[in-house]
Amino acid sequence: MRPGVIMTATTVAMNCIYHRAFRYFISNGGWVSMSKKNGLVVGDVRFPVKRWGTEFGGASEFSVAVEVMRASRAIHHGIQDVLDKYNLSMVQWTILTLVYFADQQQMQLGKLAKMMGVHTTTVSNAIDQLESAKWMARAPLNRRTILATLTKFGTERLRKVQRDLVSRRFGIAPTPRTRLDAVVGALKSAKLIG
Repeated sequence: MRPGVIMTATTVAMNCIYHRAFRYFISNGGWVSMSKKNGLVVGDVRFPVKRWGTEFGGASEFSVAVEVMRASRAIHHGIQDVLDKYNLSMVQWTILTLVYFADQQQMQLGKLAKMMGVHTTTVSNAIDQLESAKWMARAPLNRRTILATLTKFGTERLRKVQRDLVSRRFGIAPTPRTRLDAVVGALKSAKLIG
C-alpha cells in the first residue's frame, strides 16, 4: 500500500454507510449479536443479501462493500491498539509515516494534508501535539512554507512503533502471503485500490 493511500475521510464515509445499512436491516427484520473482544465491541451483522438483491439489485456488490467496510474497521482497530501504547492517534501515525518516507524526512504541511485528504488545520493540530511530545519539529523553508520534520527521538520511536505493528500483523490474523496477495489482487481487479 502506498503511504498516500490513507484511511481518513474514506473511513468516516464507510462507517456512515455501514451504520445506515445496519439500521435499515435492524428495522426490517435483520439481526445482530454483539460481543466483546479485547475490550472492543464486535458486531456480527448478517445482512439479508438475497433480499437486498431482490429489492434493489447488486447483491454481490453490496455484500462485498459491507465485508470490505467490516475488514477496514477491524484493521483500523488492530492498528489503533498498537498506537494506543505510544499515545498516538491514527492521524499522527499517518503524518509520522509519510514524513519518515519523504525526502530528507521532511514535508510541507499542505502536501501532507493533500496526501491524507484532510484540512491543513487537522495536520497542523496533530503536528502541534507531536511537537509537544518531541516526535516532530517545524522548520521554516521560507516566509510562507513550513516543513514538518522528524526529530531524532521521533525517528527512533517511530521505528519501534512500525516494528510493533509488523509483529502484530496490523491486526490481521496469520495468513499465507499468497492469500493476502490474492486479496490485494481482488481489490485491484474491482478497482477499489490502484
